[in-house]
Amino acid sequence: MQYCVPDHGVAHVPAMEENVALYISFEGRAKLVLLIPKQKCTTFSLSPIKWLRFLGYAIYGREGHISLTDGGESVSDYTSVVEARSYYFISPG
Repeated sequence: MQYCVPDHGVAHVPAMEENVALYISFEGRAKLVLLIPKQKCTTFSLSPIKWLRFLGYAIYGREGHISLTDGGESVSDYTSVVEARSYYFISPG
């Protein structure tokens, strides 16, 4: 199981099928910080999207929100079902 992917100089790597990817956006660039199988997300939390926001905070050190696009608006429901896709942690700081 792979949880952290080193930087390979790629700004955006799409999540593989059935994986959830978390990117942190800073300095105008999205960096992949977590790649986890979708089925493992509910192992760590009953609200995986809320858990992704916590991980973004823990890694980046500032509050922020989860978006479905780089630089986008916050997701509307942090308790919704997680999908196999890319999520972005956006912090105003």
